[in-house]
Amino acid sequence: MLIALSAKNKLTIVNGEYKEPTSTSPLKPHWDRTNDMVISWILNSVCDSIANNLSFIHTAHALWTELIEHYSQLDNHRIYQVSVDISNLRKETMSIETYYHKLKGLWDELDALEAPYACTCVCICENGKKNGEREQKKRFVTVFDGSR
Repeated sequence: MLIALSAKNKLTIVNGEYKEPTSTSPLKPHWDRTNDMVISWILNSVCDSIANNLSFIHTAHALWTELIEHYSQLDNHRIYQVSVDISNLRKETMSIETYYHKLKGLWDELDALEAPYACTCVCICENGKKNGEREQKKRFVTVFDGSR
């Protein structure tokens, strides 16, 4: 959604940079149209049950903030499910390309869901490199596990 809003040059209205002008400002009609358009895009992009609960919100910024507060939480259940899906994925009758595509998609989703290991020290250390190597080893074992 951020990519679509950025492509349409509408990020400033959802992040609050484009403030609502006063009712006497000549920019108010433009802001209202833009705000309503972005709200419409967002509500049409989410499932009906979510959209119905958000239809009372009247600014794109408030709507965006509400979505972030409720849906950007780390979902441990989803992390668990993706991890199980990775463990259970078998090549069976799939082509190697299809199998790898599905596995890569699951890895990418898991990477997006899990917070990265952050090195906060100011020294030059090997933490990031070691963490990356550990993740690659886990993936290697998944791909080359003899039961697949």
